[in-house]
Amino acid sequence: MENQQLHELHEAHVRSFRAKMPGAPESNPPLSELQSTVVCRCRPLLPDHDNGSFQAVTTNGPNIYVHKEVSKAGLVDTTGKINSKKFQLHASTSDGDDQSIFDLFVQPVVEKSTAGGIGCVLAYGQTGAGKTHTIEAMMEIMFKNGIEIVAVSCFEIRNDKVHDLLNEGEELRVLTGAEGTDNIVGLKKVETVGGEIEITEVVGRAKSLRSTASTNANDQSSRSHAFYTFFLPSGGSLTFVDLAGSENKADAISHSESENADERLKEMKEINKSLGDLKECIRLTLVNSKGGKQQHIPYRRSVLTRLLRTSLDVSPTSEVKTTFLCHVAPTRRSLPMTINSLNYAEQMVSATNAAREAAKFKGPEKWSPKMVASWVEKLDGGKYAKLAESMHMSGKIFQTMWLNDFIKRVCAAGGSEVDGNYIYEKFHDLVAESKKKKKVKKVEEVTIEIVEGKKTWPKPDAAVMYGAGLSAACVENS
Repeated sequence: MENQQLHELHEAHVRSFRAKMPGAPESNPPLSELQSTVVCRCRPLLPDHDNGSFQAVTTNGPNIYVHKEVSKAGLVDTTGKINSKKFQLHASTSDGDDQSIFDLFVQPVVEKSTAGGIGCVLAYGQTGAGKTHTIEAMMEIMFKNGIEIVAVSCFEIRNDKVHDLLNEGEELRVLTGAEGTDNIVGLKKVETVGGEIEITEVVGRAKSLRSTASTNANDQSSRSHAFYTFFLPSGGSLTFVDLAGSENKADAISHSESENADERLKEMKEINKSLGDLKECIRLTLVNSKGGKQQHIPYRRSVLTRLLRTSLDVSPTSEVKTTFLCHVAPTRRSLPMTINSLNYAEQMVSATNAAREAAKFKGPEKWSPKMVASWVEKLDGGKYAKLAESMHMSGKIFQTMWLNDFIKRVCAAGGSEVDGNYIYEKFHDLVAESKKKKKVKKVEEVTIEIVEGKKTWPKPDAAVMYGAGLSAACVENS
């Protein structure tokens, strides 16, 4: 069977699959409740680039389906049948509308930053999937919306080295500060007062210095990871991150197979290594979010992971609100890279969900100092936000602290005795409520299964619980 005929059969099966799909389900949990949002963006087919390839990706709300032709004994089935593998993120889109992407997934991050917080929008995926287009479009829309920006800094990570894109590409060092945070020494910050036109010019200057090259996959392939950070009057900041695309050897080599081929391969190895380090950090974040023995996350393996560390914090109390935009190409040729990208995107979603669930049952008495301060800052709609910085103590210390000592701390920070009493009471109410929920959860986990007339009795620790006053109903088979 000719390739064109088989291609048409594959397209027909994909259309049939889409016609039978139910309406797009809602994201669960709702996007508004998420501190870290993971979204798949599938670019449209490009007539001049994707000839002879059927649409191998379908998006439907949070669900993404990857289609592959059925093979038998290594031969493609001549009926054109397809298998479809499902992935589930927080949301997905393939309509190509930049404004919708901004409104749904970037605007909430902008609002976090304008309120004085930290925001991050990060694009990743294979080369040629549209990451740079998305990041540039999101920044352009933000500029046109008239957001006030007081300063800008831009840099790239190339071959594990930081280069200042607003200072002729000067190489800079990354040092770890006293608080354990990694900082770029000497990074230039350009003040902006001229609105959209000036900001666009500054960012354009940085983009012109970013390393790009022609490869088999992309005429303008990014050879570095680019960071664009905007500082706002509120004290907040917003960073757009355009990661270089993951590549294979065939894609990395330039069209002409010239003397630049060795350089492209060297870049490919460094890009893939740093992305591999990022994926390992994501994997271990998922492992740790499930509880149990905590494993060390190797953020220091590369400059990229060191500088993205705070953005990878998926806990509900994270200081950073992040949108991860996973980019995939729609073609059959791209399926191995598409599946790889979606696998790691799913892991990030799983880590986010696991962290949310763990937080529900993590009593306030186990909160870290950062979590206590965050809770005080958000209490009653931010009424006590000015006192948050003085609350640098763990939940355990807070729980055991005498009321009078706590009130002294609040008054020293500019609050009143009434404020101290109220915050103290609210915290201890949370502790009591948390303990009550834990007891209920333990009871729900204790089950007695009836299987073919045999009773599976509770474990010893559950039996002790029953002896302490709890009861269970046993049903005998008649």
